[in-house]
Amino acid sequence: FTFLHLFLSLFSYFSTCDMCGLIFVVVSALLLGVACQTPSETDVKGHVKWYQDSKGYGFLARDDGGADVFVHLSAIVCNVPDCYRTLDENEAVIFDVYLSSKGPQAANVRRSVLNEILDDLTRPVGNLISSTLGKR
Repeated sequence: FTFLHLFLSLFSYFSTCDMCGLIFVVVSALLLGVACQTPSETDVKGHVKWYQDSKGYGFLARDDGGADVFVHLSAIVCNVPDCYRTLDENEAVIFDVYLSSKGPQAANVRRSVLNEILDDLTRPVGNLISSTLGKR
């Protein structure tokens, strides 16, 4: 049972009268508006101004000097299973920007390609070194 099935079931129920159907469509559009919204900007480059793990949010500074952008942990992209969604201060990132009622908000936040390459290169080497040293 998916969200779409629920939506269609409720829509068919409320569409029995014209006014109920209209109200349902308007309320649904308002509730789903943020999820269906298109970003005002994509692939914006910047860095992490600050991020607090305990609160699950922080701010990103744009490289182009624009206003700081709010980031929530749910906006951080994880490309590996069981990853911990966090950001390090001054870490280079690329993100999309949505305009919310409270100001610019980040979505699709991903580490810059250089950071990902460096992590890919150092993690296996670290594991290889520790396993080699452990055998001596």
